[in-house]
Amino acid sequence: LPIDDDDHMPPDHKAQPNEAEIELIRAWLLAGAPFDAEFELAEGAELPVPEAEPPASETGAQAQAPRAVPEAVLDSMRERLVHVQPVREGSNLLWVDFAAPASQVDDAMVRELLTPVVDWIADLSLARTQVTDTSLELIAVMPQLERLDLRGTAVTTAGLQQLVDHPHLRELVVSRTKLDDAATSALQRLPALEHLWIWDAGLSAEAIEGLRAALP
Repeated sequence: LPIDDDDHMPPDHKAQPNEAEIELIRAWLLAGAPFDAEFELAEGAELPVPEAEPPASETGAQAQAPRAVPEAVLDSMRERLVHVQPVREGSNLLWVDFAAPASQVDDAMVRELLTPVVDWIADLSLARTQVTDTSLELIAVMPQLERLDLRGTAVTTAGLQQLVDHPHLRELVVSRTKLDDAATSALQRLPALEHLWIWDAGLSAEAIEGLRAALP
């Protein structure tokens, strides 16, 4: 199926097989799809060599980080009362939540603890912490990030603009932040956005209606 077909697999936001891999699958099917025997390609055809996969920092959320985070790194986060675990069973991607030490969490602590795991974070909660727009500089380059909770922080429109064009951010919580109506243009430039929480974020009723119209 073409990639824009609703039933195309893998989904269009996941890594796609290259032509060599597709030809290999086709040859396997024509041979009867054997699971316990070798099969031959068509006469004159050569076994295709799949392209090497780029590192996770280049593929973003299209592929999971290829290796696990060193346990020592995770232990150092847990020692600071940061909750960290895989987003799902069998995944190397991480859910990180600063809820327990929130009142002591500032931009310096976020940079110290998250820089070593920047390529693995898929779900990040900084709700009610002391972070500012400065932390958005690091967050914006997290290639796997799909969900971000900034509720109750001092993040402003300037910080939010650093997330513009992030290709995989699907859920964003900015309730009780320091935004203004100019934030609507940045929010409209999050191509993967599906869910947005903006209660008491500083947006006017008119701006919110504009967002509803632009992002149905």
